[in-house]
Amino acid sequence: MKAAPRRKRGETRPHILKTARKLVIRDGADAVSLRAVAAEAGYSPASLYVHFQSKEDLLRELAAGVLVRLDGFLGKVSEELPPDFRLIEYGCAYVHFARAHPEDFLLLFSHLRSQRMLPTEGLTEGNPYTRLHRAAKIGIERGTFPSTSPLGPETIAYGLWSCAHGQAMLQLTHLRDFGADFESADRSLLGAFVHGLKSASHPIP
Repeated sequence: MKAAPRRKRGETRPHILKTARKLVIRDGADAVSLRAVAAEAGYSPASLYVHFQSKEDLLRELAAGVLVRLDGFLGKVSEELPPDFRLIEYGCAYVHFARAHPEDFLLLFSHLRSQRMLPTEGLTEGNPYTRLHRAAKIGIERGTFPSTSPLGPETIAYGLWSCAHGQAMLQLTHLRDFGADFESADRSLLGAFVHGLKSASHPIP
């Protein structure tokens, strides 16, 4: 084991996280171990336990960082767009992030559970879902989506998220080698979903 590099106070934990993320991207989360992270970072395995109780603890913090980056990526979508167009752009950006950062994306949804347990709980900033919910709520308030619709902002946001997430997961897994213009297909399908919301003015049987 090589000697640990001399680092200033407060630098060790970020260095461990940076090293762990590099291994996740290279080898996948399942192949990462605390021993491997320690070896790559230049520390003893025991020293990592000062900062992380387990591999899962380490991966969970990495996943929380991915959530922040995903939210920032969706934040590039202009909030000046009409809410229906904004939802479509959020969905396309979501899939684009997944395709650009596959291991990060898979890590996020395999190691970080929602901290919001009920629809009645408040939404927090810094969360991609909050952006979807806000756009849906504005869409109802402005009449883009009918106020008589049984689909409130929670259901609209969940529906858009489900569509985009399904597209992303298929493209990262089962369809990862399939040759298709997914970008055009994704945009068309998300557009069709959002367009359908505008006519959902009666309870769905």
